[in-house]
Amino acid sequence: MTRFLGNIEEAVEIIDGNFIWGYEIKILNVKSMNQKISIRKDNLEEYQDIITDIERKGKNLLNDIENLK
Repeated sequence: MTRFLGNIEEAVEIIDGNFIWGYEIKILNVKSMNQKISIRKDNLEEYQDIITDIERKGKNLLNDIENLK
């Protein structure tokens, strides 16, 4: 599950440059119902920074998926 963080309000367009981006990706083992926030970052300046950060931390996410019990 991915959740956006920052000063995001639902159904509001980005109007000015005072927008703060962030995200967290949580994984869930559906058999045990254990969950973990695998990767997270906030205080990003642009949406593209989210994509860049996820790409950089992709191996951590894959390892967490494989090891969540």
